[in-house]
Amino acid sequence: ESYKLYGNTLAEALQGGESLESELSIFARAVDKKDPHELKKLDDVISNFQIIIKNALLSPVPVASSSLHLALIQSLEAVRYDISGMKLLFSDTALAFLALNSYEGDAKKLLTAMQSITTAIQASGATFSPSDAGYKTFGR
Repeated sequence: ESYKLYGNTLAEALQGGESLESELSIFARAVDKKDPHELKKLDDVISNFQIIIKNALLSPVPVASSSLHLALIQSLEAVRYDISGMKLLFSDTALAFLALNSYEGDAKKLLTAMQSITTAIQASGATFSPSDAGYKTFGR
């Protein structure tokens, strides 16, 4: 039952932000247009990550999955940090491209963290009904 609660609470946290345009799309458009104002749209994405991180930190975590949850939080923070770095495209181009380069690896770590949590939740035997928040995110 603790994994079902965790799955539902975490799914709600992950869905807590708005659906926004991809940070990579925003960055690419800013590069193409050479328009620093485009990068201001990253502020909404960063805010979205902050909301998700805050809510994920408030999720009750089964003790056996605490290291998986920590990896998720660290990955979310890393991606948020990378997106913040992308905003520096026109003031510190080298740092912005360093952030963009880090983003790829950090996004992969985020995906891996989510896959590990999904595996742990499913291995626990937790089942979700279609009305549960965890249903779409963690299945069954």
